[in-house]
Amino acid sequence: AASNERVEALDANLWKYPENSFLPNGTAKDSAIGEQPILLTVDDHNPHGAKVRFLIDGVDPPADAADYDRIVLLFD
Repeated sequence: AASNERVEALDANLWKYPENSFLPNGTAKDSAIGEQPILLTVDDHNPHGAKVRFLIDGVDPPADAADYDRIVLLFD
């Protein structure tokens, strides 16, 4: 995401859904970011070696874009 505020809003939204549709996620503020299946961030880091990255808010691809199998651009 383009801002920490956007990350926080997404994080809060993802925790609102029922247990059977929950998407486990975390942010860089969490102590075990490498264990999160979905990491919401404004940084280029990839602590758990994800192979798919979603970019929102017009964020540029990370420097290590070639290391991903897929990069998904989300836009309105």
